[in-house]
This record gives sequence, structure tokens and C-alpha cells, in this order.
Amino acid sequence: MTLSPEATDAQLTAWRDSAAHGGLPSPVRSRWQVLRAGCVGLWEFDAAEYWFADGRAQFVGANQSGKSTLMALTTLIMLSGSLDRQYIDTFGQSDKSFRYYVEPTDDARDRREATGSTHRGWAWVEYGRLGEDGPEFFTTMLYAQAKRGVSQLDPVWIICRGAVRVRDGLTLAVGSSAVEPKELAGVAGLEVMRSGKRYAARIANDLFGFSDDDRFATVLEMLKVLRTPHLGQKLNPDWFTEQIRMSLPAVAESEVDKLADGWQQLEQLGRDRDHALAARDAVGVYLARAWRPWADALLRARADDLLAADAGVTAAASAAETAEGALAQARAALTAETERSDELEADVQRSRAALTQLLRSAAYRDATGRAQNAERMRRDAAAATVAEETARKNLAGTVVALEAAGAAHSEATGRFDSARTAASAALSHAGAALSAAGLAAQWAGEGDVDRIDAAVAARRAQVTALRKLTR
Repeated sequence: MTLSPEATDAQLTAWRDSAAHGGLPSPVRSRWQVLRAGCVGLWEFDAAEYWFADGRAQFVGANQSGKSTLMALTTLIMLSGSLDRQYIDTFGQSDKSFRYYVEPTDDARDRREATGSTHRGWAWVEYGRLGEDGPEFFTTMLYAQAKRGVSQLDPVWIICRGAVRVRDGLTLAVGSSAVEPKELAGVAGLEVMRSGKRYAARIANDLFGFSDDDRFATVLEMLKVLRTPHLGQKLNPDWFTEQIRMSLPAVAESEVDKLADGWQQLEQLGRDRDHALAARDAVGVYLARAWRPWADALLRARADDLLAADAGVTAAASAAETAEGALAQARAALTAETERSDELEADVQRSRAALTQLLRSAAYRDATGRAQNAERMRRDAAAATVAEETARKNLAGTVVALEAAGAAHSEATGRFDSARTAASAALSHAGAALSAAGLAAQWAGEGDVDRIDAAVAARRAQVTALRKLTR
């Protein structure tokens, strides 16, 4: 998100939280405006980033914490495309080179680790605006690499324009190590400039809209002077006045003529105003001394008639309003009664039509036939009721006969059980007799009477024969 001068406390808090927790600012203007800046692997910064609030930034911190260094790395150097000493030293001196921010020194005051042989880093600034197709971003980048024992320091100036941003498709560091420009190949909108001059010309044209380098150089010079500490001791007011005068367009003679004519017209308007004031004062005197006294007298003379007429008009208006209200109510009641009568008449007509249709309908005739059938069924039901009474009487006689038959059945069952007992005893006796006679006892259990009779007849014959022999 991005702040504006009218930001509320809630918006300020949200902006702070977004910046502190890895969010990204968004542009809110149609012109280019700086959004954020930072560096990777330069001076004592492993990775530093700060945001601009509506194009402004303020650094707060203790001495020697890097405020001036961070400002130097992300302002004039990134605008000018030059590592000249005048753009580097934050105190306006020229005794410090850019290599100092890339490679640690052996100076005891330098707190950086100086054992490595190769040191590299990035500085970058991001601008943004609202384009026709949405947010657009313009990121300027500087890559520098220093090797111990090699005096040459070749910077690489890069511009990336489009939707890709640092930490969002554009990665300048992996862990705590800065990447090299060749690792950014293939990033959309990224262009490596052949020199710092072409880089600065691109910024002057695309960001500031300058068609010549002199105007851009003047802006850089003014910024360089204004950022110098103890500005009041070193500022050259004549030079600033001349630069501002040169930056303003010349006034055309036609504009001067128009301005002169305007002054003449203004003087004439002043004379006309004075004349109008005098006339106004004269009219005021006339109104106070003559017209108002006459008008007051005439009004007092006509006041009673006017009041009576006004009272009559008021009473008539009130009566008219009352009559109009009563008339409106009567019309409303008449309309409602008419509508109700029409509805009742329509209901009567519909009822008559429905009755006629019902009398002529097959359903009505069918209902009549069903009524006749119902009457016939009532008569049949009465006859069935008589038959039911007769059947009930017959049922009572049948129940008595059934009870007598049940008693006889019980008696017969007892006799059958006695007979079965006697038969079992007879079978047992017969089996015993057969066994005593030397015959098969199972014949009695099987009920084989014929075999028993045959055996008895054979025994009788044997007995007879034996009796004959014993004589």
C-alpha cells in the first residue's frame, strides 16, 4: 500500500505493518513516484530496504548507524548513473570512492569483515505509477563487484520496467549472498544498459520527461547542493536563482499586452465601482428621507383593509380546504361503494352462470343418479338389517346346538379314551397269553388277528389230536 497526506491513523498503522512484515507498496498516482529503495551487500547492509510515504522518507537512528550512507547509495548515484566522488560522499567532500561501500578496508574504524577475496552488492530504487492497464513499476539497479588485488571496479547499470519487482519476481540475493546479473537473465522487462550515460538518459526521458541532458544535470546539481550538511554555509543563492529562472519559460509579449489591457480594464472597473457607490449612497438618502416615510404612511392607511381582506381570504381558503376534503372523502366513499357494487354484481353473474352450467353438466346428472342409487341402497340396507336380525336368531339356535354337540363330543372322547385303555389292556393280555402259549407276542402289537386265529386254530387241532392219542 501507499500513503497520502490525508492518511488516517488506521492507514498509517496498516502501512507500517505492511512495511515491517514483507509487504509491497502500491502506486496511487498516474505519474511516476518513488516507492521504495534498498541495497544488498553494500557497506554494512546485508539487505536493507526502506519505503517512501507519498514520495518522502525520513531516517532516524544513532550516529554511525548508516543513515547518510543509505541515503548516498540510493539517491544521487542511482539518478546520475555515475560513481563520481561528488555523488558519493554524504558530506560534500571528494575523498571517498564507491569501492569503499563494496569492499571492506583494513582501517581499524571499518567494522566489516575483510577476509574475503570477492565482494559484490546491489543498490536499487523502485518507482511506480497507475497506467492504463494497472500498476506499472520502474526499477533502477546498480551492481558492483570488487576483487582484492584488482583495482578496476566495473559497475553494471540495469533498468527493469513492467510488473516485476524486487522480492516479487526479481531476486537480488540468495540467503546472505548477492546474485550476479547473469542470474537475472530472462526476467521480463529487465535491460542491462551499456553505460551509465545511457542509463541516466533513460531515467531523464522515462521518469522526468526531459528531452535534453542539461535540464537533468541541473536537477542533479540542485539535489547535490541541497543534501549537503550545513547547507546555509555552502548554498549559493545567486546560482539557485539563475537555475530557477532558466527553468521557467519566458513571458510572451502577447501575454504582457494582455496584462496591460487587464490593468486598464481594472482601473476602469475601479472608476465604475466608485460611481456605483456614489449612486448607491444617493439612492439610500432618497429612500431614507422620502420614499420610506411615504410608503409607511400609505401602508398604515391600507393596513386595516388589507388585514380584513386577508382574514376573509384565510377563512375562505380554510372553508374551501374543508369542503375539498369532504368532497374528496365522499368521492372516495362513492368510488369504493361503486367498486363494491360492481364486485357483487360480478359475483352474482358468475354464480348464475355457475348454477346454469352445473344444472346442465353431466356431473349434476350423475349426482342425481347417485342420489337415486343411494335411496335404493338405503332400502336394501333396511332389508339387510331384517335379514341380519333373522340370522342372529338362527345363530343363537346354532350356538345352542353347537354347545350340545360339544358336550356329546366330550362324552364320546371320554368313551374313546376308555375304549383305547381297554384295548391296550387287551393287547397286553393277548401278548402275554401268546408269549405263554409260545407264540410271537408282536402279533398282538401289530394287530395281526388272522395269524393269531390261525395259530390258535392250529394249537386247538394239536390239542384235539393229542387228546385222541391219550384215550
